Amino acid sequence: MGSIKTTDIKRAAHLLMEKHGEKFGHDFAANKTALKELKMEVSKETMNKLAGEVTTMKKIITRRATLA
Repeated sequence: MGSIKTTDIKRAAHLLMEKHGEKFGHDFAANKTALKELKMEVSKETMNKLAGEVTTMKKIITRRATLA
């Protein structure tokens, strides 16, 4: 089981997806690199959490699109 993300991480991930959604994909490492390119001024731990949450969100969006 994974850890539960805080509301701040989820909120930040939603904002990132709204503004820069096309830069992210299904790969955690690629999303982490994309966050670095956006010059995010956050700690390494927070960047990893954001990249993980964005990856999860992308997978959910793709799953919902294929079901509809």
